[in-house]
Amino acid sequence: MSAGSVRATDGGTSVALIGASLSAGATCTIAVNVTGVTPGQYVNTIPAGALTSAQGATNAEPAAATLTVGNAAAVTLTKAFSTNVITPNGRVGLTITVANLDPNSVPLTGIIVTDALRRAWSLLRLPAPPPRAARVP
Repeated sequence: MSAGSVRATDGGTSVALIGASLSAGATCTIAVNVTGVTPGQYVNTIPAGALTSAQGATNAEPAAATLTVGNAAAVTLTKAFSTNVITPNGRVGLTITVANLDPNSVPLTGIIVTDALRRAWSLLRLPAPPPRAARVP
C-alpha cells in the first residue's frame, strides 16, 4: 500500500481510508480503538459497494463485525465477619467477596479493592485461601 491517509477523529463516529493505492496480491489493514458506553450487542456493517477505486473495483459483499458492550455495573462487593462479637485480642475472620456473576457482563481485569480497617484493629497473618478462592496479588 502507498499514499493515502486514514481519517479517524477522536470521539468521532467513522473511519475512512482515502486515496490509497494497493498492489495486486497485497492487503491493507486499518486498526482503530473503539469504545462503547451503552450495554447491548451492536452490528457494524460496511455495505456492499462502499469501497470504490479509480479502476471501478468495489466490494460485492458487505463487511460486518459484532461488538457486545457488556454490563460492567453488575459487579458486587460484599464484606462479612465470621462472627459479630469478639473479646479484646480475640480473632475474627473477615471475608471480602467480589462477584461478576451476570453472564452478560464483561470480564473484569485489574481489580483493586482496598479496605481501610479501623484504628483499633490490625491484621494477622493471612490464612490459606479456601479451595475455590483466589488470592489476588
